[in-house]
Amino acid sequence: MKSIDVIKKHYQNTESIITIGTFDGVHKGHELLFKFLKDTSNLTPIVITFNKSPKEIIHNNPSKSIYDVETKESLIKNLGIQKIISLDFDDSIKSLSAKEFINLLKRNLNLKTLVIGEDTTIGKDKIGKKNGLNDILLSFECELKLISIKKNNEQKISSSEIKKEIQSGNFENVNKNLSKKYFLQGIVVEGKKLGRE
Repeated sequence: MKSIDVIKKHYQNTESIITIGTFDGVHKGHELLFKFLKDTSNLTPIVITFNKSPKEIIHNNPSKSIYDVETKESLIKNLGIQKIISLDFDDSIKSLSAKEFINLLKRNLNLKTLVIGEDTTIGKDKIGKKNGLNDILLSFECELKLISIKKNNEQKISSSEIKKEIQSGNFENVNKNLSKKYFLQGIVVEGKKLGRE
């Protein structure tokens, strides 16, 4: 199913407050964002998350995610967000301008407030805080809220930096920035029993 149709499938009547991102690892910066979503209004909080980072797809530079889609959704739900829409960054989304994308959210998810990080841009025309996103939202009778993805006013928390720390085995730093200590999931199977030797 095209991602644009996935959004349409989640049609709702109540006004919503929406955030958009990859949210890989669900780190403490993301936790601040989700808390803002559920604590600051009586609107329905919705998280739209991409299964793979749009930047990776645009630049054809794939990298391994911190967690798989199901684990990421579970972590977001544990932070109090019940409506999560997971999307592939496919052609149906890539081809939309910022205005077309906001119109899609307004018509199908009853968008009232969009919450994004300070540097986030929307649409193929890369519209953000500095070049007109607020004006687009106002034209749909919606508002823009910006939130700093930081912890204790320190430097910005970054999923890509957390990935580097994981690869380096520096789990003390990893766990300082994730909302929950890093973990692996899988099925334990019987091996060659070499450990007992």
